[in-house]
Amino acid sequence: MERYNKFDILSLEELYFVLAPWDKTIQFNIFSSEDAKERCTCGNDEFKPKGYIYSNTAKFQRYVCTSCQKEYKDNVNLLAKSKRKALLK
Repeated sequence: MERYNKFDILSLEELYFVLAPWDKTIQFNIFSSEDAKERCTCGNDEFKPKGYIYSNTAKFQRYVCTSCQKEYKDNVNLLAKSKRKALLK
């Protein structure tokens, strides 16, 4: 059983890294503490801006990984507080 599990885990790890660009549940940059750079699940640390993401009371910058094209959003709301307050009414 132990021998089976070792190979099973290795094959699942390979599969996960193939599917990782579509996984929005885990932020790997939290777990990589070598430096303070934001990293994509593919390991790349270069992103380019690609428009904005809007919600009812927020506007966030959207970024795309230059390697695997996975999209991320910034966590800073770009709308002024007065604009957000007006949208809530």
